[in-house]
Amino acid sequence: MCYDLKETQELAIREIIEQARENLFKLQSKELGIEKVIEKLLEKLS
Repeated sequence: MCYDLKETQELAIREIIEQARENLFKLQSKELGIEKVIEKLLEKLS
């Protein structure tokens, strides 16, 4: 695709996408951690 972007604009967009991807991975990791904590709490309550 060609959007006629300048190189600096392209780099800025790539950086935004990379930061968004990293944030998504961090959120997924936190979610897995929370699920493990909930599982342990449910085991203790059983």
